Amino acid sequence: MNSIRINQLGFYPQSIKTFVAVKAKADSFLILNQRGEKVFTGPLKDKGYWAASGEEVKTGDFSSLCEPGLYSVVVDGCEPSLPFTIQSELYKEAARDVFNFFPFQRCQHGDHACLFHPDTGHKTGALNSPGGWYDAGDYGKYTLNGAFSAGLMLALHEILPHAYGQADSSPLLEEIRFELDWIFTMQDKDGGVFHKITSLEHDDFVLPEKAVKDRFVIGKSTAAALTFAAVLAQASRIWADLDPNFAQEALNAAKRAWDWSVEHPSEYFKNPTGCNTGEYGDHDQKEEFFWAAAELYATTGDKKYREPLQDDLDKVSLRIGENWRQYTDNIGYYSLLASSQVPKEDKALVKSGLIRLADELLAKIEAVPYEIPVDDFQWGSNSDILDAAMIFALAHHYSGEKKYLDATVQTTDYLLGKNALSLSFVTGYGVKSPMNPHHRLFVDRKLPEPGFVVGGPNGNREDAQELRESGVYYPTCFPAKAYVDHVESYASNEICLNWNAPAVFVLGYLEEAFKA
Repeated sequence: MNSIRINQLGFYPQSIKTFVAVKAKADSFLILNQRGEKVFTGPLKDKGYWAASGEEVKTGDFSSLCEPGLYSVVVDGCEPSLPFTIQSELYKEAARDVFNFFPFQRCQHGDHACLFHPDTGHKTGALNSPGGWYDAGDYGKYTLNGAFSAGLMLALHEILPHAYGQADSSPLLEEIRFELDWIFTMQDKDGGVFHKITSLEHDDFVLPEKAVKDRFVIGKSTAAALTFAAVLAQASRIWADLDPNFAQEALNAAKRAWDWSVEHPSEYFKNPTGCNTGEYGDHDQKEEFFWAAAELYATTGDKKYREPLQDDLDKVSLRIGENWRQYTDNIGYYSLLASSQVPKEDKALVKSGLIRLADELLAKIEAVPYEIPVDDFQWGSNSDILDAAMIFALAHHYSGEKKYLDATVQTTDYLLGKNALSLSFVTGYGVKSPMNPHHRLFVDRKLPEPGFVVGGPNGNREDAQELRESGVYYPTCFPAKAYVDHVESYASNEICLNWNAPAVFVLGYLEEAFKA
């Protein structure tokens, strides 16, 4: 493994440019261009020991090198870094491909007659529920995670409507609409919302046409109803001029789901006996209630939706792990800032909380040797990294302060190679990237599609026992290195909607921020 860890794609000419060197004895570094000529020298800064990776860490900064070209970092006693570029439109192709993940995930099952599982409250019958995105490396469709992932990307469109096309003809909106049309089908007649559509057991590792197990509509839950209400209220605001009829239908459905949730605040989902597909269970729905109320308030301005928010308007936070349930309220905060319906005094409270949080995460970057705002590696740790990058991006958007843009760049560097594995966690990008993601749609492919974000290091290694039975082992117990590029490693190498969605936001934001 290379001891110099750096963003393998590179840097924008005007961006901050940093790298990590481990086990380095030297106290300086130099940069060589593609002709082997020395173009920059600088000091290495000792950052100490990082317990998460078991390494002594030094960092280097060459931000003042702005000339476009192909380069490498050289440190005496270390192998030269992997090559990287300095260029404009650095993430143009990567942003396109992390977005193209979503049309690739479009459901290939017909789903015109999904059987009602008894725990939906329906004893017989079936639901016509075609379309939508497969959730992850399996063939399930989940209301919570689909709504959450769509909501993250709509949050970007609301502040930067040209990031992925034109405001009135955006491929991003077209793709999100495909998911929303499916989400609509998940509302029951009483206003409640079904939790998921899956088979009772995970399908074998086969392509969709061979995954022929019966597919069921399973469960109703408060969390599903609230995320449904939130994303459709958000959509009704964004599509108000583009498609007024759709916008009104979305708002009506959102209000019905909200009312059902208020009447059924504790309908927690648990897999019924005989079902072992993804649960997405959540017994603390404070975040979901906040997101739904925030979106309805941001769309309607109705004070009844402000009441559930009033004590928490300045309390935005970053909670690590399972962002589909722990980060949902953050989307609500972002919508409050973007909406014209929200009074300036409320926006001021939200902004103060956002800037406070961004400053706390900046302090974390200073404290962590790898200069990242997260050092707790759980399932889907790459999404935690990207969620933090979103916070920095929004702090930059609303304050204009460069330090937050720098932090967005530094945090994104981790995803693309400046990490303890010296690996880009985005398939097809960087010299070293995952080759064997846990994904059934890749079963017959020699190479994975580009632009898929894998879960990343996971100190809990929930699949370790199963991997050992197959003769596969995690290389280390250090949390920042607890990753294995193997198709059977669902706990570290699976893909998922809620890991790609923040990548769409972050890479799209950076491309806009560094436009010439």
